[in-house]
Amino acid sequence: LGASVNTKNEDGALSLMAIGQVLEESDAFRRGIKPGDEIISFAGRPLTSTNQYKNILGIYPKEWRLPLTIRRDNVQQEMLVRLMGNQAAEKQPDGKQPGPPPGTPTPPRPITPKGPKGPVSSEAAKLYKTKKGYANWYFNELERDKLMEAFKKHSDFSSAPGTWIVEGTYDMGERKGPMRLEISEGADDAITTVNLKLNIEHKLLPLRDTDIRLQTEPIGSGGLMMALYHYRRLLISGAKGFEAEFAHGGHAPFYPFPTNGTTPKSLNELRVDSDILRTKHGSTECKWYFSQKDHTLLGFETVVNKDADPCEVYFSDYKTIDGRLLPHRMDVRYGDKRYATFNFTKYTLNKK
Repeated sequence: LGASVNTKNEDGALSLMAIGQVLEESDAFRRGIKPGDEIISFAGRPLTSTNQYKNILGIYPKEWRLPLTIRRDNVQQEMLVRLMGNQAAEKQPDGKQPGPPPGTPTPPRPITPKGPKGPVSSEAAKLYKTKKGYANWYFNELERDKLMEAFKKHSDFSSAPGTWIVEGTYDMGERKGPMRLEISEGADDAITTVNLKLNIEHKLLPLRDTDIRLQTEPIGSGGLMMALYHYRRLLISGAKGFEAEFAHGGHAPFYPFPTNGTTPKSLNELRVDSDILRTKHGSTECKWYFSQKDHTLLGFETVVNKDADPCEVYFSDYKTIDGRLLPHRMDVRYGDKRYATFNFTKYTLNKK
């Protein structure tokens, strides 16, 4: 969680759980969680003991977002918190993580059967690929390609690698008006340009503008132009567009907020289980959420600054344009706030 959880009143008839220490690099810290906050529920379940909390926490993988309800000054607040994963209990004075205790056996290395003429080929060996960070890359590739094939059945964008222009309207509360997005490629990726015109015009060269302030524009979006650059890249190039990572990420919950502006009784009501694709191009990482029912792209998160919240993009109102299924509504959130809602009325996807 990025925070310790302790029993607040061990002598009471009903145990109350409270936040102890909070790590500054955690999502819990960015959500405003403070030591002393009383925990009412976690992942949709009420909490009454530290053991119960650990049992619930142990179910969920790193980076999952889960609803957490706290009480502070007699006011309840619900939020979504990204899990950090297992953290070392302590660090050495030099900042390094402590090593395994003495006497810990070394994990066995995989053994490749060998015969008189070298390694023995077998049917099982054909189902195994090594890749750092994965137990067996073969099956990850299998699931990744299966997901992408199902997604591409809706549309094929490989024939439109030229300039993309999207027009429509935007709503930022008090600020509203027409919008225009243009993504154009040059002779190479380094001079690809993203232009986004709202009340003013924003411009980004995704692989040349290395200043984090430029990469996270427009201000308050967490990097919307960078996110849209990666979105177009996914649709056009697929795996070929992401040299650093293109992997299946298992499944995880996604929480699209109601498009009619209503507030749900519980964030848990918004949960949609999704298949995940993880990508990395340049220094930017994305996590893509696909519907498990029909494999449409529900939305994605783009991490431009690892020390800040990602830019969250939510797609809806899909319609078919020239044989391609495209979203006509896009909601963008950053942190705990809605940045803007976009309604698209015209797509122009050009060939080179």
